[in-house]
Amino acid sequence: MILRPTVWLLCCLAALPADADDLLARSSINPEQAWIGQRVVLQVDILAPDAWAKIARFDTIDLPGAYVLPLKGEGTRIQETVDGTSYSGQRYELSIYPQRTGKFELQMPPLEVETRTFGVSSKSIRETVRLPLMAFESRVPPGAEGLRGLVSTSRLKASQSWEPHISEIEVGDAINRTVRLEAADVSGMAFEPLQQEEIPGLATYPARVSIEDRQERGSIQGVRTESVTYVAERAGTYELPAILINWWNISSETLEQIELEGIRLSVKPGSHGNLPALSTEGSRGWIISTAVILLLLLALFMLRHRLIAGWRRMADARAESESRYFRSLKSSVQQGRTSLIMRDLMRWIDNIDVDSQPATLEAFAKKYCEPAGQQLIMQLQRSLLDDDTEFLEKQALMRILKNARKRARQKPGQETMRYSGQLPPLNP
Repeated sequence: MILRPTVWLLCCLAALPADADDLLARSSINPEQAWIGQRVVLQVDILAPDAWAKIARFDTIDLPGAYVLPLKGEGTRIQETVDGTSYSGQRYELSIYPQRTGKFELQMPPLEVETRTFGVSSKSIRETVRLPLMAFESRVPPGAEGLRGLVSTSRLKASQSWEPHISEIEVGDAINRTVRLEAADVSGMAFEPLQQEEIPGLATYPARVSIEDRQERGSIQGVRTESVTYVAERAGTYELPAILINWWNISSETLEQIELEGIRLSVKPGSHGNLPALSTEGSRGWIISTAVILLLLLALFMLRHRLIAGWRRMADARAESESRYFRSLKSSVQQGRTSLIMRDLMRWIDNIDVDSQPATLEAFAKKYCEPAGQQLIMQLQRSLLDDDTEFLEKQALMRILKNARKRARQKPGQETMRYSGQLPPLNP
């Protein structure tokens, strides 16, 4: 594919106070012509003369028809000399993966830039700069029309493993399938989740997806690992299907396919001995147990009105408690401190999602959030593990939590939306 040269756009010479020089803000898109699923790099440079400049806040970018990875960490420090003047600042790179053909126009929100002059007693100054409208085009590779989740890269590897590596098990036994995808210049989050078909007679339990992205000198090496466990419920012969992975090789401009073979699984009836005959003493015990159960059921029936009234009082009290916890969570999100958000989020989740098992962040996100919301909540959790700093995407997080609360408070009988954890083909 022949690419036009990267066009640098000098933009936004934002005026600072009278005793300071001008900021230099510029941006570029590379490549300007891309394939569907190919990484497009949005590069933003912020520099200041004889000072240090960086973006203080990077808001979420919405680009309908494309998947935009959120910015991770700080930018890269750069220094340049322009017309004899030394400039210092940061370079930021965001990855965009188009999911449709056509022209994309990107208007970034205003950037809040922080500058600090060199020196021990220097003070930081915050200014707002605007970048001009940027554009790039995307097209579908020949022969790939209608393919979902197409990845365009120069290198893709796929492998799988079975544990245990056998083709015959008994009812109640389990077998695990793990698939590993690795590609150049593709984030692990940009892969479409594998489709898990329902197989009657086998219970399917997808495990947590593992994402590992390695970034070095502007390139990304993305790895996505998915596992699924099949538990045999009935005897019989089952076909665990092959997995086909289509991808476009941007180096050779060819459509390629990787097939991960399935297996034929034979399930035998579970082994068990003959049931022992009931003795006279055993029969008497069974009769007594049955009588006790019947008496308990009768008592519950007689006290049903009191039990229902008590349950309603508990439900009303719980609803009031939930509102109080959500107000605390909203206040923590507004403050933006990651540790406070996680603390109040887990307290609220424990209050709204009563189950036999302790509430988990992953289970909550999967049950009540859309795929984009799941990713943002997992990003919040990772940011707490990495460094307890200010969480920047506060407005997006609050919007996701309000929608999740609405779904969690649906009345019995209403359809509850559940999500499979798949990445959306488009940004919400």
